[in-house]
Amino acid sequence: MSLILIFTFAITASANPKGYSDLLGLGRKVYSTEAQTTTTDKLDAVLLKEISSLIVSTNTVNIKNNGDSEFVDVIAHYIDGTFENITELVQWQSSNTEVAFADQGRILALGKGHTDVIVSFLDMKKVIKVNVVGKINLEENISQIESEMALATTYLRDVVVADAKAMVDVSWTPTQNLVGWLGNTTFLSGVTYTGIPYSQTEHQKNDTGFKASMGYSDFYSYYTRFERRMPKYGNDCSGFVSFAWGISRKTTTDFVNGIKNGTYKKVGSYNANNPTSTELTTAYRLLKKGDAVVKSGHTFLIASNDVTNSKIYAYEQTPYKAQYTTWTY
Repeated sequence: MSLILIFTFAITASANPKGYSDLLGLGRKVYSTEAQTTTTDKLDAVLLKEISSLIVSTNTVNIKNNGDSEFVDVIAHYIDGTFENITELVQWQSSNTEVAFADQGRILALGKGHTDVIVSFLDMKKVIKVNVVGKINLEENISQIESEMALATTYLRDVVVADAKAMVDVSWTPTQNLVGWLGNTTFLSGVTYTGIPYSQTEHQKNDTGFKASMGYSDFYSYYTRFERRMPKYGNDCSGFVSFAWGISRKTTTDFVNGIKNGTYKKVGSYNANNPTSTELTTAYRLLKKGDAVVKSGHTFLIASNDVTNSKIYAYEQTPYKAQYTTWTY
């Protein structure tokens, strides 16, 4: 793994209720797509309290282009006057997943247009108006940046990104309706989709394995794991990166621990146990295609690095399917 580089940052958040302003931006920091036992523990604790109201950090979200994301915090206001960020506990639903998909505070733009994101917890609901201004060809942007920067590459890096791209670009047409992640979307019978569905089951598949699994008798069956409904066949974020790297199945925890013990080489120079924002921003500039970014609960693979605009283009497995995304430093 000497040619495949990865770096990480770890952020911990207080579980104690704080003032409202202290909790803004916390949802983005703790964003995770992999199952976390702490989430169940936190939910149990929240349900023991009485919530007077549900607050969203903004009621309107404007996103420039597909592939970009914005994060919204959801805060519980308790009857005792305290506040707690419960972004990862509430239900997220987009009225039009062709425009944007929402999960755990992240609103990911998929196409130009408008959609409502409904946030619900117990009997409380909030509506966030989402507007995606434009739609661009992310694949062309990736190729253009690679060409303009004339970045040195290797055969191994080319293979890694080709495998990741294959999982994002795989085309498939279900013959029955297939319920997606948490039931927040449905892959409709007869409609052609690109991208492997997001799934946290033990039946992780790359593009070839996923296409083969469509012939299995249980492909469309109801499947639940971690008390969450999901497609039986697909992959999650760390499974996606593991397939691209051609290694045995790893979790984000495996990757983070691997950085700390030297199994995986860091990009840049920083203390893996306590990195600073400055160190990480500097490290982002060194990322090359085939590298990965990881934190506890989520990871994605680098497609291209737009150093001029401090922006990363990524191949990423996101709820609800693998796709091209962008992240700023």
